[in-house]
Amino acid sequence: MIPWPPNSPLDSSLATCPGIGRQRLEILAKRGLNTLLDLLLITPAAYRDRRAILSLADAEDQQDIVFRGLVKSSRQGVAASGRSWLKIDVVDGDGRATLWFFHQLRFFSQLAVKNQPLLISGKITLNDQGQLSMTHPEMTPAEVGMDAFLGVKAVYRPYPGVSPLVIKRAVGYALQQIPKAPKVLPEEWLKSVTLPDPLALLAIIHDPPPNPGQLPAPTGSRAYHQLATFELMFWRLLILSEKNRRESKAKPRALKANPKEGEKFLRLLPFEPTPEQLRVAAEFVADLRSNKPLNRLLQGEVGSGKTVVAGLVASLILAQGRQVAFLAPTELLARQHWDFLSPLMEKLGHTPALLTGSLSLKEKRRVLNGLNDGDINIAIGTQALVFDRVVFKNLGLAIIDEQQRFGVRQRLALARKSPGLDLMSMSATPIPRSLAQILYGDLDISAIHGSIPGRKTPQTTIFQEYETDLAYQAFFAKARQGQQGFVVCPRIGSDDETEEDLDSPPPAPSGQGEDLFANLAYLAENRPRSRRDILTIEKLIREKAPDLRLGVIHGRLDSALRQKTMTAFREGKLDILAATTIIEVGVDVPGANLMLVEGADMFGLSQLHQLRGRVGRGGGQGHFLAISSAKATPTAETRLEALKRYSDGFKLAEMDMKIRGPGEELGLKQSGWPSFKFVKLPLDLAYLPKALELADNLWSKIAQWPDLEERIALLAKELAILPELPEST
Repeated sequence: MIPWPPNSPLDSSLATCPGIGRQRLEILAKRGLNTLLDLLLITPAAYRDRRAILSLADAEDQQDIVFRGLVKSSRQGVAASGRSWLKIDVVDGDGRATLWFFHQLRFFSQLAVKNQPLLISGKITLNDQGQLSMTHPEMTPAEVGMDAFLGVKAVYRPYPGVSPLVIKRAVGYALQQIPKAPKVLPEEWLKSVTLPDPLALLAIIHDPPPNPGQLPAPTGSRAYHQLATFELMFWRLLILSEKNRRESKAKPRALKANPKEGEKFLRLLPFEPTPEQLRVAAEFVADLRSNKPLNRLLQGEVGSGKTVVAGLVASLILAQGRQVAFLAPTELLARQHWDFLSPLMEKLGHTPALLTGSLSLKEKRRVLNGLNDGDINIAIGTQALVFDRVVFKNLGLAIIDEQQRFGVRQRLALARKSPGLDLMSMSATPIPRSLAQILYGDLDISAIHGSIPGRKTPQTTIFQEYETDLAYQAFFAKARQGQQGFVVCPRIGSDDETEEDLDSPPPAPSGQGEDLFANLAYLAENRPRSRRDILTIEKLIREKAPDLRLGVIHGRLDSALRQKTMTAFREGKLDILAATTIIEVGVDVPGANLMLVEGADMFGLSQLHQLRGRVGRGGGQGHFLAISSAKATPTAETRLEALKRYSDGFKLAEMDMKIRGPGEELGLKQSGWPSFKFVKLPLDLAYLPKALELADNLWSKIAQWPDLEERIALLAKELAILPELPEST
């Protein structure tokens, strides 16, 4: 995330390093290590403390020490297994130790000259007979190598075929090139904020000064924390650069948004919009009546009515003669938006189209041509809308639903399709404001508080794995009373664990209806084996409840079959829908009041809350049953208890981030998001205030350093280059 200067000696290939030949180059290249800078961006695994020389008499078993030893003898041999070895005996006053080596024997034997004093560093081992030994310690001649050998030394992880010693020598070579490399930041600015350059910080991480006191871990060092602060600073600068680019290219609005056009849309709705929806819509209308491009994130609970606000904003743009792109993460969600919005838009005189991966080639060409010539003015689809082949005649607004499912790359790529594009993002996964400052610092944020009036909070029950049959009995009892329900599994296919015999344990205590949800005094004996994959669950439901109509959807099924099954469930032709988390976002089935989640401990807290929001959407009382596996960690159990205790999504999002970090739900692990080398969220949010302060300070003076400004702009452009990837399902 740091825009390192180009044409630097650190751009040199690792082939320039001593000890790295063609074979090692290939090994390192597979791990993304190609240049000297790549090598310096590896954080050491640990530090070895060589600040003091000890005597063997003071050493303790398994202690890392440095001592001065005199070589008394050395001998090489071959073990019965055929493995060669080197044994060196050294003395330190009255102490004696044996050093064992099993590779690089020639190098170490050359050091083992009789009566040669050596500095030796490694872990000492004391056997039952009181004999001291070391295996593969580091050594150097005491008379000539003391200054370089002593101090605080970095320890590196091995790679198959590349030893830590080879890595260390290559890093040492790379460190020698730092003084020749251009600085990352202007020297006069660094002096004004009293901070070292990022390159100097890299040098400190790999070669720390031998300061007194307790030795920190590499990731706990001050230099590492300063680099994390710089990364957050540069991410903020990247956002400011992109925002400046959009605003500088934007032309003053030829037409300001006319609120009356939005009123026309609202009158077509089959329900009355809520005060919260109208309040938030007014914030978007105000943006559209200004001279700056709309760039706002709408957060809201599942079922709070974000799509209503999106439809109103789209109607305002369409009334100006501009086009709208509505992007959803899955085809299932895109079709649902299509089902809701297309009839309304047609009544307003607009021409909508659906663009997804499952369309025929002929239909895709028709849509692409229609968008290019302007005959189609609103396109609803998946990330297919982002690719270069999709050209709009006059794109005015991009709406990204469940934007955390996409990376910054998709958002930037959309923004570059049209100068001054208005951008609306939506999310049902509440994002803590502190994290939103990092991820979406260029977006204004609106929030719909609460859910649809009259909608009841689902009742949440947590079951342990040995209570699985009890959970299913409760679920089936409700389904037989006419309530539809989901069964959600974290996996599609079976594995060794889930293919085992699923014989049921002794029957649970009898009961019906609500009693089953309260009766948790179930036998802990003969616990059933894990049932977490959807194929096994499908078999289980058909065996245990043959009278209930079952449908199954997951990502491996044909899109048309998924859509047909989903439609049948929505129309009440199915009682149970077994699914993966493909139904996590956007699925709206008013008659579904039940959900049972297998392996609930495998999900994040925000993700479980999203799933829970799929039930009770028609005003009925929802029931959410979560089964925790026998191998659930204490952290997972904490999440499930929080889910049971709280129903506020914003509160749960804060807790989820504290418990396990932002996770994949916030998009940090997707290819489009910034690749932080040093920042670890949410732990490093403490550095955010300082990073924002530095970013604002530097941005106000950035014009003084065109080279730095260009590097930041290039980084933003690189992130906007989107490869033609397969569509999300």
